[in-house]
Amino acid sequence: MTETDLMVMNWMQGRHAGNEPSAAPEDSVRASTALSAASRSKSVFENEDTAFYESLMKNVPAELIQQLRTTNFDAFEQSTENQIAVSVHVMMNHESCAEFVRMSVPPTLMLQFVVACEAEYPRNPFHCFSHAVDVVVTSALFMTRIEASNFLQGTAQFAVLVAGFGHDLGHPALNNAFLIETANELALTYNDRSPLENFHCCKLFQILSEADNNILRSLKKEAYKDVRKQIIEAILHTDVIKHNEMVKELNLLYQMRSEAFDSFEPTEEGIEILTGQSQMMLNAILHTADVGNPMKPWQIAQKLAYLCVDEFFAQGDQEKELGIPVQMLNDREKVNRANSQIGFIEFMVFPLVEAVVQIFPQLDFLSFHIGQNLKSWAKLWETEVQPPQDQLEKVKQRVSKVFHRSENLLQDQVRHVTTEVKAEKRALQLP
Repeated sequence: MTETDLMVMNWMQGRHAGNEPSAAPEDSVRASTALSAASRSKSVFENEDTAFYESLMKNVPAELIQQLRTTNFDAFEQSTENQIAVSVHVMMNHESCAEFVRMSVPPTLMLQFVVACEAEYPRNPFHCFSHAVDVVVTSALFMTRIEASNFLQGTAQFAVLVAGFGHDLGHPALNNAFLIETANELALTYNDRSPLENFHCCKLFQILSEADNNILRSLKKEAYKDVRKQIIEAILHTDVIKHNEMVKELNLLYQMRSEAFDSFEPTEEGIEILTGQSQMMLNAILHTADVGNPMKPWQIAQKLAYLCVDEFFAQGDQEKELGIPVQMLNDREKVNRANSQIGFIEFMVFPLVEAVVQIFPQLDFLSFHIGQNLKSWAKLWETEVQPPQDQLEKVKQRVSKVFHRSENLLQDQVRHVTTEVKAEKRALQLP
């Protein structure tokens, strides 16, 4: 019996099973007491379900639950116990699908699903269960901020959260290009077409095929088919080869109907357009959360970037041993971590952020963080490398160009800078 199995067994018995001492009451108001009266009044939990849920949540600090509503939540800093509890909390309480979930999914079933997912994630530096939790929490944050209930049904939002748990299941810490180059079994199975993403989908629905884990079991046949399609499409669109196409589609959507999105508050026209592009929105939400490391506060963004690059370097070591081409960013002897992040932000992540924030100005805090992080990476690169002046000037020009574009998303006269961005600027002593 694993440590996680023991933890679940004790939760099922209505008591905390952690080996770590609980935080003192004066240091931590328990999350179970933080549930609002409104949330409780809408709950259709049986008494035993309520008792179980409170047992699950009682040792999770309320401060941690509050962080779920911000970009300050760091899934990689949490114990497995807290990761699982927080995951169940988000799945049961995301406001736009809470009624559906509480009518259909007992918290014990939700726990079994989350635990089953956790067991299928390898202990990779980055592509691990911590990343899955981060993507789920971030997706929920995005959907709340953009008021997704205006254009996405509750079951569709639930599909995104389920996809978040499944989007990297069984990840081997190797990318698709490596699998294809080495004729890996996954590449052969899926004919070199998004082998990882197809594999992750397969693993997820294998988990859901078990009755003890099937959180979709209450859906009628047609509704299940719709949700399954939404999940698969969203996960397949996390493949990096679909990134540029997604950015192009989002930009085109904005350019053709920009007046519908230039208001900070949702407009009837905007809602109508987004309702007709629901799958595109689901794909964008999950993908943006998946590549969202540079959109987080610096202390989190830097740590996650290093974990991700560690995986790249480990793959590069294998590529050298096998005598195959070492992919860009994978050679630990040639790649500077900070410089790699400058390029990653400039050419991949920022174009996505720009496209997303144009449609959803409520997410302007993503643009703020990515602009600040880009400057931090440039400063770190300059300190570590001490490059020649001409090279330094070229990088500074690149950084300045992207930074000003990020600032333009905040300073556009028809947009309002969110309270979160104002608070972050005060904390960093920025004007």
